[in-house]
Amino acid sequence: MILFKEYSIVSSNKDKLLEFYIYNRKQGLSNLLFHLNVNDIIYNSCNAYGDFLIDNIPKNNILWMIGAGTAIAPFLSILTSNRKLILFKFKKIILVNLVRYYSDLNYKNRIFYIKNLYPKNFFICINIVSREHIEYHNYDFFIISGRIYSLLLNGYLENLINVQINNKSNYFMICGNIVMIDNICLLLKNKFNLIRGQHIFVEGY
Repeated sequence: MILFKEYSIVSSNKDKLLEFYIYNRKQGLSNLLFHLNVNDIIYNSCNAYGDFLIDNIPKNNILWMIGAGTAIAPFLSILTSNRKLILFKFKKIILVNLVRYYSDLNYKNRIFYIKNLYPKNFFICINIVSREHIEYHNYDFFIISGRIYSLLLNGYLENLINVQINNKSNYFMICGNIVMIDNICLLLKNKFNLIRGQHIFVEGY
């Protein structure tokens, strides 16, 4: 029997090795992957699938990338694979990394590497920790406590980075569980008149 599951790739399209960000669940394919031995065989498709792309987002705008847990993986891949296109298309990139605990911020070094790929003030990273109180503020790298819904609703994120969200220059890519995505999409629609499929692009699991 062959088990098949979709996973997001962290590595760029230029990397020789594929890197996946996988949470070790107690059952299912993810757990089996964590118990592989050297020389065990796994199969992967020759092509990547999906429409979670930056191609359809209009030029000269601000792009928010919101990823919960392992769902930050596609954004790390996009940001390292498409540097020239991103610089051509966007005025600013805001990466929002949602985790439960500080110890879940597993890609801090990768994010700093990505930050150095782009000009100053172009790339901002906001790490939001929901179950611990922690505050770290830099001009383009933040670790704050709270929940994404409340921080968008009360305007905290806009004030934090001095960016006003509107339906003329802001676009969102959101990756994570469906409940979180639906809640954020509803908030963005009600507060900012941002439309899913027009201003907001999602990838759920």
